[in-house]
Amino acid sequence: MSRVYPVSSLLSPVAQPPHPVPLPEGEGPVGSARRKWALQAVTALTLHLAACGPELDVALQSQRGGTSHEAGNNCMACHQEEGLGKGRFTVAGTAYTPGREPNANATITLTAGGVQVLTLETDASGNFYTTAPVPMPEESVVPKVTNLTTADSISMPFPVGSGACNMCHTGRLKLVLD
Repeated sequence: MSRVYPVSSLLSPVAQPPHPVPLPEGEGPVGSARRKWALQAVTALTLHLAACGPELDVALQSQRGGTSHEAGNNCMACHQEEGLGKGRFTVAGTAYTPGREPNANATITLTAGGVQVLTLETDASGNFYTTAPVPMPEESVVPKVTNLTTADSISMPFPVGSGACNMCHTGRLKLVLD
C-alpha cells in the first residue's frame, strides 16, 4: 500500500504543485531520494516552460554566407510556436546541387496573386528560413527556387498553403537545381 505525502513537505513554498504525490511504502517525506526526485521534476518543468517562452520568439532570416543546422530536416518541427528552436519560422527548407550537396547559392521567391511577397537567400548549409509574415495559409503562394550560379530555376506547379518545404521535399523529392 502506498502512502501519499504532500509535496509541500519536500519543496519550498514557491514550487508546490496543487496535489499530493504518492510515495512508495517505506519512503518518508524527508528522504533524500524523494527530495532529489522532486527537485528534478520541478527543474524539468521549469526548463520546459522556459524553452517555450517569448525569448525564443525572435526575428530571423537566412542570408548568404550565414550558417544553420539540420539541413534537409523539417525546420518547422522545432522553429514553431511552443517549439524548442529560436524563431517561429513561416517559411523554411533546404536547396541542393545536382550532387545532392547543400546549395549555398540559391534564392527562393514566393509569389501570391502575381505579386512577389518574399525573397530568401540560402545560407552555407543550403537552408533558407524566415520569421517574416507571409500570406499563408489564408492565401496560397507559388515558390520558385533559383540557382544563382547556373540561373536554373524550379517553380512549384501549383500554389501551396504551407511554408514547411522540407515536410515534403525530402529523400527523392529534394529541391535539386542544376
